[in-house]
Amino acid sequence: MTGVGGYRGIIGKGISFGGTDGIGTPSSDFDLDPDAEAFILSFNNETSSTMGATQQSALNNRVLRMKGILTDIPHPSKPIWSKIHADYPMCPIDSSSASLDGFKLNLVDPRDLDAAFRISWFNSPPVSTSGITGNNSGYGDTHFNPSTDSTQNSFGLNNKCVTDNTASGQVEMGIRRSTQSLSSVINRFFGGDLTIWASNCDWSDWVSTSTSNNSEGIFHSERTSSNLLTGYQDGVSRGTNTAPSELNVNGNIYVLARNLQGSGAEAPCNGRTYTSFGLHQGLDSDEVENYEYIINQFDIEAR
Repeated sequence: MTGVGGYRGIIGKGISFGGTDGIGTPSSDFDLDPDAEAFILSFNNETSSTMGATQQSALNNRVLRMKGILTDIPHPSKPIWSKIHADYPMCPIDSSSASLDGFKLNLVDPRDLDAAFRISWFNSPPVSTSGITGNNSGYGDTHFNPSTDSTQNSFGLNNKCVTDNTASGQVEMGIRRSTQSLSSVINRFFGGDLTIWASNCDWSDWVSTSTSNNSEGIFHSERTSSNLLTGYQDGVSRGTNTAPSELNVNGNIYVLARNLQGSGAEAPCNGRTYTSFGLHQGLDSDEVENYEYIINQFDIEAR
């Protein structure tokens, strides 16, 4: 594997793609990518089930597109796999079932370990084949600490929301310092029609803009240099901020809520459904467009 997580694919039992050879290894007409295969094996072990053939194919395509091997992405010369810290595809088991245990795994390092940035879920956010939904108390700890696991001037995060729910005070993912004069890593949709993007910046140096009063879409917050933060919605830049970057916050990033450093989750989501979360090095506009395409194609193919 070439991903940031550093985990190598494994081949073993529990995997089926168009049938098995009797011992659980694939017997399809083509080989699964080793990293896709590793994820599927871990997924099957964690969910005590077998990922459906449709979902396996979609998962394999997601990996191949991230690596630039499958070249239908908008910018094939800019694969993103090597820049990904954690990618959470919220993959269903099959067309009719899903599992919270399946939704915790990181595609680039699918071990069931904190060090692999697997998500620990709290307060049982509900899951379905459509994704995971905030319930006003449930959230996930990614175990990804920006101060130790990323760099100050190259960090980004993203999510895909498929629900139009514009209730105020909901934070989709991130962390902030416990003081109001803070350095934050956060991506939030906050009431009405205002989205706030921030990656390694002071609270006052975020990017914020109207998002057409709709929480649906793919949202990226990208820190690509010491003086450039860009917020994207559905692959389109919605604004930039050139204020100097701040030191990364020391604490784990949460999803479906924000980690208030040292005090737990705050402003959890309620009634919004998500199909993907990502943590990565800072991506440029072409790479953001690639990631958006990959996420959308996976949802078309897997759900």
